[in-house]
Amino acid sequence: MFARATILLLAALWSTVAAAQHALVTEGEAPADLYSEETTAFRDSMQPRFGGDALHIRYSFSSGDWYAKANFGRKGDTIRAGSDFVRAIGSDSTQLALGRSWQSGNKSWWKSRTLKTSYEVRENNDGQVLEDKVGAELGMQGQMNSSLTVAWYGGRTLQDGSLADYQRTSLLGSIKPVKSLEVGFAHTVEEKMLEYAELLDAHLTWQIDSRTSLRLAVQEKDIEASTLLLEQADASRGKDLSWSLSVGLTL
Repeated sequence: MFARATILLLAALWSTVAAAQHALVTEGEAPADLYSEETTAFRDSMQPRFGGDALHIRYSFSSGDWYAKANFGRKGDTIRAGSDFVRAIGSDSTQLALGRSWQSGNKSWWKSRTLKTSYEVRENNDGQVLEDKVGAELGMQGQMNSSLTVAWYGGRTLQDGSLADYQRTSLLGSIKPVKSLEVGFAHTVEEKMLEYAELLDAHLTWQIDSRTSLRLAVQEKDIEASTLLLEQADASRGKDLSWSLSVGLTL
């Protein structure tokens, strides 16, 4: 008798919960004419959809001092991934990288050195080269939290139906002679088509305490472009020297 009464009570409670859930769902449903046809179509277009063909193959190798990476990607002309904008559709891309690192003893100023080389090419489905570039970079880490990086990148990019050459050379360095003081610089030279640009940036950062820092930066630009390029775009020519002083405060 007690077991039968318990079963009936549980059944009644289950029916009540189910009815309440149904009422909540019914009350939460929006009327069919709440949104216009344009709004409904826009909401449907934002739903995730996937189409087209794509392929991505990645390989990596590391043995402590050596490492290598290889990536291959293919994107069809009609690929779509959800509602996101997919870049470089209808193209194949290949990326190769090889690196080697060395460790030095405590007596050497530079504790570690790393040499990196890379190659990248992107083509459309017809096999036409859209962009290719090759690069080499040497980075060193030393005492007093010092660092020095030398990098060079060069390649071609498709512009107005033809491949235009470009190259960039960079030299970056920084050092902390004391714990709260950092001095750094960056020197970059870039050549692209009919334009030559050189940028020199030097900075000094002083960490006064855990909440306050002071930074002084000096920057010099040197841009040279042909008369034809200056007429086609709003470019500037000549040297430009600027400096800035900023204070950082953490509350």
